[in-house]
Amino acid sequence: MHIGEPPPGSYDHNDGAITVIGTAANEAARLAGLCKTLGQAVLISSAFPRCFPNEMVSLGFHHLRNVEHTQEIFTLSDGRVTRAN
Repeated sequence: MHIGEPPPGSYDHNDGAITVIGTAANEAARLAGLCKTLGQAVLISSAFPRCFPNEMVSLGFHHLRNVEHTQEIFTLSDGRVTRAN
């Protein structure tokens, strides 16, 4: 999960699919790719826990490809989500 400004360049396709571009979309995609590495089904960017304090647990700082700074990555603190395979 990630929070960011929607880009002005989202594209709606004839089949109903939507392509989203921009920094927020890139960071969300990089988080999804990190799920297997960290063994978690849900990863949450450092921007998200501000919205839900005390409901996240830190998995440390990680570099996301094509993202300038390392970010602290979180997952849910209550264990409702099972680990990724």
